[in-house]
Amino acid sequence: MSAAELEQRKKGKLRMIGVIGIVREQEIGYRIHPDFWGKGFMSEALNMFIEMFWGMESMPPAPSTLIDVGIDSGRSQ
Repeated sequence: MSAAELEQRKKGKLRMIGVIGIVREQEIGYRIHPDFWGKGFMSEALNMFIEMFWGMESMPPAPSTLIDVGIDSGRSQ
């Protein structure tokens, strides 16, 4: 977290817009507020989550199926 982000958090200006985690063994799930769909936030969160997951000392079973949140969010333009 950057110094600017930390300062905004202290001022109460940051808010949670979604969640990501291991739903069941071999499955990653996520939810994000519709106002933030199609902006790349979940792609970034998924990349960070996977990096954090593989960096854990005591890993739960590795997911074998990843949800493709790639380029197209599936939302109509």
